[in-house]
Amino acid sequence: MGMPTPVDSQRIRKFLGDLDSSVLKLDFREYRESELAYPSESAVIFVNMSSPNILQIRGQWRGVTVDDESFAELARQVQMCNVQRSGPKAYLLPTDGPLAFGLGAEFNLIVSKGATQQQLVSFYETALTMIFGFFQDVEQALPQLVTWKES
Repeated sequence: MGMPTPVDSQRIRKFLGDLDSSVLKLDFREYRESELAYPSESAVIFVNMSSPNILQIRGQWRGVTVDDESFAELARQVQMCNVQRSGPKAYLLPTDGPLAFGLGAEFNLIVSKGATQQQLVSFYETALTMIFGFFQDVEQALPQLVTWKES
């Protein structure tokens, strides 16, 4: 099974580069120091390696609220996710303007004692599958916020 080994940005970059076709392989690029990003059609996915104790995969959905009604509907989706699902952790993200909010979702893995290769694979697959699945459910529930498919 293997012993946990330290998790740092070099190991994560190698891990992501070495993924084979049996797992979800995305082409992550440098976003900022200790953070990689992958822009998809509906979201941007980030791998944050800035903490020596926590590895984070988070997504920022492209939809943005435009009025009180869409804000309330998006807040309801966040509430339902956090109450009914085992993950991801969902939250509203303020954007430009008083009523403009986006949607974030994340998974965190505590790596203060290191992680095995299998733990990294499982974390990566689970986090991405559940984040993208949640965003797809939100798109179905709030199609009026899906403006990027129009262009």
